[in-house]
Amino acid sequence: MSPVVGVALLVLIVVLLVTVAGTMATSLGSDALTSATVHSQAQYGAAIDEGSKDTLELRVRGYNQRAPETTFELQINGRVVKHWDGQSSVSLRCVYPGDHIYVASINGETSRKVEEYYVQEPTDCPSYNTFPAKFKYAIVDGTSHQINERYAFGLAIDPNGEQFAADYTGSNGMNLGPISLANPWHHIKMYERPIEGLDPPVFVVVMVDNVHWTAVPSPGYNWTDAPPSGLDPGEDAYSITDGKITTDSSSSTEPTNDVFLLFKPGCDQSTVVFVKNDAGYDNEIYLEGTKVIDDANSVSPGTVFTAPGVTCRGDASW
Repeated sequence: MSPVVGVALLVLIVVLLVTVAGTMATSLGSDALTSATVHSQAQYGAAIDEGSKDTLELRVRGYNQRAPETTFELQINGRVVKHWDGQSSVSLRCVYPGDHIYVASINGETSRKVEEYYVQEPTDCPSYNTFPAKFKYAIVDGTSHQINERYAFGLAIDPNGEQFAADYTGSNGMNLGPISLANPWHHIKMYERPIEGLDPPVFVVVMVDNVHWTAVPSPGYNWTDAPPSGLDPGEDAYSITDGKITTDSSSSTEPTNDVFLLFKPGCDQSTVVFVKNDAGYDNEIYLEGTKVIDDANSVSPGTVFTAPGVTCRGDASW
């Protein structure tokens, strides 16, 4: 082999090695997506933990691939409530069944959906339990935000109606007035399937029935007490099978699990189906300040009531 040919072969081999190395680098590096690619291909994810009952925790997955210019946006019912870098989790209180959670990644002028979620279980709302209608505000990392009022309906119960409720610790009577659905002893859950002939969404509501002071059967609490840690009042008081609801008041802690309703909201008018009254009190049921049921003791199970419409957003029709 002549020296010239040898040099030519050496150059060719070097060129081939460089090409192979470049190809390998390109292939091996293809798994390391840039932040822009992660954003454009919607590779981020979000983990939503609704298990604690007190708060809803939201965490972004893949934020470590985020470029400094990429941020995340949290919307509740169409309203922007937070921008953040995705590194820390976000804590939500005062969100309720049907509230719409939407998370997006923002890069420059583009936005990509990360997660979309409808709340199934109510969270704790200590600051706003006295509101007549409870779906107006959310607490995001300790800051209150007015969220869209599509689901703002004021469902309430007046134990004993016009009568004075007995104070079981003494002889003092008291006229309570309506107890808002915001009270933590009420149970409310939205179902995206038909129940008892009502088209979804349908809310199952298990309500406080009376003032139960600590002198009543143990364990007993007053409706103004905080429920014991880990207890979701009313959660185990019913089951739904093949679109039918079956109640069970035996397993719960007082003062809940005695009045059962189905609620189908509507913009023009709503529907309330009376399921059961497992109590001896003259409970009155109100929606938006209008009395829907005068005396739960006198109502037959399955009775359907027409109720006022609820506040709807834009073209929302329920």
